[in-house]
Amino acid sequence: MKTSQGQQRISDFIIGFDGHGLKTGGKKNCAPDLIKADKEMLFQNEEKERHAAALIIANKELAYQNSEKEKRARELIAANKALEQAQYNTMLALEEAGRANSKYRNLIENSGVVMYSASLAGNITFANRKAYELTGYPVAELMGKSLFSITDPECMHAVKGKYIAQLKNDIKETICEFCIRTKNGELKWVEQSAVLITEAGIPVGFQCIIKDISQKKEMEEVLRISEQRSEENQMRLQSILDNTGSLIYIKDLYGKYLIVNKEFKKALQVNDAGVIGKTDFDFTDTERATRYKKSDDEVIRNCTSVELETELVLQGEKRNFLITKFPLLDADNNLYGISGIATDITERVKYREQLIIAREEAENSRNLQEHFLANMSHEIRTPMKVYRE
Repeated sequence: MKTSQGQQRISDFIIGFDGHGLKTGGKKNCAPDLIKADKEMLFQNEEKERHAAALIIANKELAYQNSEKEKRARELIAANKALEQAQYNTMLALEEAGRANSKYRNLIENSGVVMYSASLAGNITFANRKAYELTGYPVAELMGKSLFSITDPECMHAVKGKYIAQLKNDIKETICEFCIRTKNGELKWVEQSAVLITEAGIPVGFQCIIKDISQKKEMEEVLRISEQRSEENQMRLQSILDNTGSLIYIKDLYGKYLIVNKEFKKALQVNDAGVIGKTDFDFTDTERATRYKKSDDEVIRNCTSVELETELVLQGEKRNFLITKFPLLDADNNLYGISGIATDITERVKYREQLIIAREEAENSRNLQEHFLANMSHEIRTPMKVYRE
């Protein structure tokens, strides 16, 4: 469009020039030069316009590049801030990890049990200070030492077998009790918990915790001996009870039978399963059981002996028994049970009944005699009275 406007100006110039009545001659020959100059000027103007447009585009590009640089600068600043924050967080994390590691280390070192790590071969790779108290070996001396070198020879085979089986069967944790020999030769019982350590699914060692259970074992041995003696005493007592003719039993405070002798079971035709842990209501009629419980309550309430007589039908024969119940006290004088001894007094009851009968007969005889003598006295006095008249 700009080129068309230039051409129009040239045309107007020529027409205007002729309109003034210029004659054709030498001066008219300068028109082509003017046209050419005008075209040159037009071309230069167009070049300037193109340069101006190019400058505008370049300025826009430069502005865009500057904007991108500013944006990049802001991103770099933000990235630097994020990096600085990340470095700060890392520093805090490292400090926290250091404190946690120190805390964990203190926890291990101040633990009341021995903690140690060992290779698959059983060689110690780490141990806390408590290991010295248990074994008598300084920690530095324990490093590289085999656990089996301080294991008592009598336990060696069992301990090795335990951990070979753990490794072979990929058992996460095992607990084992065995004896060790300290540096000065002292024998100690220990309980060891061994956790199998793996890396990428491959076993690499053991993490172990050991507790000294020597006192526990001593207490268990004392208890075992005590229980053995108690069983022996129980057998002796049972033997004595089983070889007496009386029915003997022991109940707890709830009326449950704890011990009965052979004569008791024979008389009532029961066995241990039918009487031990049971009450009188489980194998005796309600009336008799209620009477027995009433006497038991009296023993518990007054903490004194009680006697009562009862009748039992044994093998179709009625028998009489005298039951003596008395409290059982422990070493602190606390009531813990009731014992009873039932003695067969059938013959005594029969003799007593015979005595009663004999007494009644004698009483009757005396009454008859007195009556006879009274009648005789009356008869004697009456004839004498008639004779005097």
